[in-house]
Amino acid sequence: MTKITKGTSFSGLLNYILDDKKNAEIIAIEGVSDFDKNAMIRGFELQASMNTRVEKKVGHISLNFLKEDFAKLDNQTMAQIATEYLSAMGITDTQFVVARHFDKEHSHCHIAFNRINNHGKTISDSNEHFRNFRICKDLKQKYGLTFSQGKTDVNRERLKGTQKTKYQIYDALKECVPKSNDWSDLVVNLTKHDVDLKFKTKGSTDKVEGIIFSKNGCDFSGSKIDKQFSYWNIEKGFSQKSEQELSQNLKLQDDAFSIIGASKTVWEDFSPSANLPSITFSGSTSSPGACQHVGDEDEEERKRKKKKKRQKIYYSL
Repeated sequence: MTKITKGTSFSGLLNYILDDKKNAEIIAIEGVSDFDKNAMIRGFELQASMNTRVEKKVGHISLNFLKEDFAKLDNQTMAQIATEYLSAMGITDTQFVVARHFDKEHSHCHIAFNRINNHGKTISDSNEHFRNFRICKDLKQKYGLTFSQGKTDVNRERLKGTQKTKYQIYDALKECVPKSNDWSDLVVNLTKHDVDLKFKTKGSTDKVEGIIFSKNGCDFSGSKIDKQFSYWNIEKGFSQKSEQELSQNLKLQDDAFSIIGASKTVWEDFSPSANLPSITFSGSTSSPGACQHVGDEDEEERKRKKKKKRQKIYYSL
């Protein structure tokens, strides 16, 4: 993680980054004396006096590395990373001091540089935060360093004041947003973390254009907490959840109709009205009418024989 700030006092910054209590070691230096801190301060101030139009002439950058990379970062490697970083940021042709601190469990160093270069020109800070992100990513890849998980890796115990509150809201949102289905859910879930939510509207209209989270008397816009927690990003997440739920419900309905349709088809297959196979009787057709016809023929033959017998008896008399 890198932090870039600007100030007006070279003595204040150099007294901080070269503090003996922090076990500070100068690992790189350019354009100023390295044997005496007071001479170093005078050197910075002398060059800064070449341009009186700039108020904040003091540049300060802190380069922080994850504790997992401690073994990879000896002084020489860290100094090389720091100088490459300055060059990539366009902070060249000027005075700087790189001091490494050993007062924390993670490796880190501080860079003091003159925003007035060797020719009296101001070093541009245009889009420095965007350039910083890209350059840090490139250097991590080049030196095989561990990529931070963002705010997840920040040591909460060291935070104070508004920064501590900001990260408390971040942690609450990180937990509550994924398990909330809409804004009403989110309000209820955040209440458990003592975080309030209110919408920012456009002028006197009801049109929502942002969101504010509050805790301990501190207010932060969603995007200031983290870009993923801006109003539009959270709203987009809720909309996607709603669409997914609707899609799942429609699928369940389709599955239910399919089961009903399949059951109906099975019942029709076994319905008495369905075509049944023919039943064949030995020596006859399967038609009931044919069976009755055979019986009628037998009866006629019996009557014929009986009549013939009566005639025979008559003639014998």
